Amino acid sequence: MFSPAASVPRLAVLILLVLLIASFVGPQGYARADSWTVQLTRSQAKNFAETQAAAKSNWAFAISPDGGWGRSWEYATAEGARTRAMQECRLRLRPGKRDCALFAENGKRLMPAVIETRRVSKVYKPVNGRSAAAVIGLAPMSFRGNPQAAKAQVAAINAGSLNVANLPGDRALMTMLRDRSLATTSGFESVVYFGRPQAQRLIESNSGLLSIRFTGWRATREGAVCMENGRWATGKPFGNFCLVIHAIDNGRITFSWGDSNASRSAYLIAGDARFAHVR
Repeated sequence: MFSPAASVPRLAVLILLVLLIASFVGPQGYARADSWTVQLTRSQAKNFAETQAAAKSNWAFAISPDGGWGRSWEYATAEGARTRAMQECRLRLRPGKRDCALFAENGKRLMPAVIETRRVSKVYKPVNGRSAAAVIGLAPMSFRGNPQAAKAQVAAINAGSLNVANLPGDRALMTMLRDRSLATTSGFESVVYFGRPQAQRLIESNSGLLSIRFTGWRATREGAVCMENGRWATGKPFGNFCLVIHAIDNGRITFSWGDSNASRSAYLIAGDARFAHVR
């Protein structure tokens, strides 16, 4: 038989658990903030000193209370240096660890003696399509291509009868892709980032991440997306590289590599999936 008196302790325990969870979980997937009296670890102090001594222009240094650190230097802008230092620091995080913050830039300390920090609930480390989608999010875009016509355009590029720069670029599709990333979800993981105007492809391999940078890219209304003048990270020429987008449905992509008829799946990531991100 149900007893109101007996249910009171259980209800109290349930309310306490809810309050505890609410006290630890904050907005945007972060756990609640913690105060931290800033004290660099031996490793952080060593790498910060090395950065100060070696960096000459637009450098930044970021740290986490849990020992992570990241640095950058010789960027075109101070903002670019800050962004990269944070990305490098977040590579060293795991869920539950406290997030990174900027410690200094260009010879000036930015961090006060005590700061509020937040524990991250999710960490994305390049490259993994599903993880990127969960942490960075999908670009809510939709598109329908013409794979057969796009394949013909790619064949002309590969045969040398058409230059990438002469492809009939489609403003709508290029706007949809620009500043976003195509991240695969099967086989060897791969990310293609579409910049302004450069592009880069990162490929997971048994020896680590392989990188190819391209000087430019164009996309057609048929769905052909081609990048030109690629070079490996070693400087060795790679040449052109194409893929064909069959469809995009609210950020979920069906595509094929330019030299293959096999259909594959990917995500259109709402940001730069070449670097670490957290939530």
